[in-house]
Formats: sequence, C-alpha cells, structure tokens
Amino acid sequence: MGDEVEEATSTSLLIQACGNLPNAWERIVQLYGPLVYRWCRQKGLQPTDADAIGQEVFLSVADHLPEFRRDKVGDSFRAWLRVITRNKITDFFRNSANETALGGESGQLLLASMAAPDDEDSIDAVSQEARILSEQAISIVKMEFSDRDWQIFYRFVGAEESAISIADDFGVTVNTVYLVKSRIRKRLRDYFAGLIEESCLP
Repeated sequence: MGDEVEEATSTSLLIQACGNLPNAWERIVQLYGPLVYRWCRQKGLQPTDADAIGQEVFLSVADHLPEFRRDKVGDSFRAWLRVITRNKITDFFRNSANETALGGESGQLLLASMAAPDDEDSIDAVSQEARILSEQAISIVKMEFSDRDWQIFYRFVGAEESAISIADDFGVTVNTVYLVKSRIRKRLRDYFAGLIEESCLP
C-alpha cells in the first residue's frame, strides 16, 4: 500500500511497545496470546482460567519489557514469556491450593507437577509453536499488502509453487514474484525483530 504504510511500520513491534506506541501492545497480545493460552491449557487450566492467566501474563510483560535482554545464544522473547507464564500458572495453583485448604501430600504433589519438566522443548512442540507464531505474524501484517501480493507470497513460500507458474497465473514477470516475496519477508523480519526467532518466520 505504498510508502506511507511502509514508513509507519518500519520500526519493530518490540521497539514500538517499549515506546508505548498505539496498537503495539494489542499486536503483541495478538501475536503471542494463542501461545500463552496453549501453555496454560497444557498445564490443565480451564479456558476461563487460561484467559485470566493470559491477562496477568501480558500485564507483567508490559511492566517488565524494558528488562528483556538477549545477552546470550538461546535467549528469546518466547522463552522469556514462557518463564513468566509458568510463574503465573504456579501462582494460580498455589493460590487455589491455599483457598481450598489443600495441604499435605496432595498439595505437594500438585505444586510438584507444576515444577516438573514437560515436553515444551521437544522438536514437535517447538515446531508447533513456530507455526502458531508464523500464522499470527502473517495475519498481523497481511492487511498492509494487496490480495494479489499475498496470494503470490503464499503460493511461492507456503505452497512452494514455481515462480514461473505463479507469474503466468497473475500475468506478471518472474522478477515481480521474487520482489513480492522479498518485500513481504523483509516486512515480517523488520516488524517482528526481537520478538520472533528467524526460524519461526516464513
């Protein structure tokens, strides 16, 4: 949609959020909300409780985002967010145990189950999370481009069709197909820099 949109979205979403720019937090919640909800449900929370925990998680993120650092290999916003989510879930179960006077062995088993490692770092889990983030990122920036460009991008990158067949179908040059792919990929990478690992983006 032209230079005006490109200028407005050239700064990464992470920087926008740190600067409290309008809609930045909404988009971060839109991007990572499904993952936080998924983590909560995996720990056995009911949908209503998972939604409530999600709100607490993002309030905590808003308060502590300036403290987020990527000082060493393996540091990522997703890992940082997962730690916050895990802590909120642990607090939820601890409070629930206290409110229901759940003590002794049963209470200890409940809290121990929260601290126990799960399969969140398995290849399958990481792949699913990457897919969720990729889909959410695409949905956020999709409106910045024409339907034609998105169809070209999806067929070339998602469906892995040949540039020649796509160019023939849309009546454009092969070079145009590559330019569309490059422009959209650059927008995704620039816009979500610091928030999503490169491997999660198409």
